[in-house]
Amino acid sequence: MKNLNIGDAVRVRATASMEYDEFENRIVVREPLPAPFEAIVTGQARRMLGKYQGGSERVMGYSVDYNPPCLDVTGSVLLWCVRTAKAGKERLVRDEDLEAV
Repeated sequence: MKNLNIGDAVRVRATASMEYDEFENRIVVREPLPAPFEAIVTGQARRMLGKYQGGSERVMGYSVDYNPPCLDVTGSVLLWCVRTAKAGKERLVRDEDLEAV
C-alpha cells in the first residue's frame, strides 16, 4: 500500500467497483478511465470477497425453516476512497491505479 494520508492529492487512472461474476463470486472490477483525473484521498475502505449463498426456505408441516442469503467470506481487499470535490461523489480506487501528485 502507498503511504498516503487523508487530504493528499492523487492522480487516478482507473476506478474500482464490487460486482458478482457468473459463478456468484464477489470480485473487484477495474473500470479504466478515458483520461486520468486528480482527486483528494478521503480514506480507505475494506470490502469483503467471497461467494454469494442465496436464501432458502424449507417447509416441514406447519413450521418454516428459513436461511437468509449471505456472503461466504473468503478474503478482503483494501481500496482507497477519493473525491474530486468536497461535495463530490466518493469513488473507490485500487492501490495500483493511483499515484501521488
